[in-house]
Amino acid sequence: MSSEYVTLKPNPGFCVKSTTLQAGSYTPSAPNTPSGNVAIEEPLSRTTISIPNGLKVFINIAWDHNVPPPPEGVEEAVKKAYFEGADAPDDDVYVPVVVSDGRQDKDKG
Repeated sequence: MSSEYVTLKPNPGFCVKSTTLQAGSYTPSAPNTPSGNVAIEEPLSRTTISIPNGLKVFINIAWDHNVPPPPEGVEEAVKKAYFEGADAPDDDVYVPVVVSDGRQDKDKG
């Protein structure tokens, strides 16, 4: 799979709010984008973050025109796997995603 660096300005989609079921830890990865092409915000810190049981977690789903669409036929493969309960082979289902490091923000609530 090839790597391509683009600048993203995500458009809001929806947010999934969840809660951790067990304690853990998270260490942000080092930025690996070439100079001048920043696709995500740099992490605030490389320090390991302690994640307590019961922590609220928000997963923001957004979109951008610079992220390519999935290849033809993916929708049919996903429907087949969903309705037939079969595992779809990895090469049948590929949905491009961009994932950034977590952030420690304050909840508005």
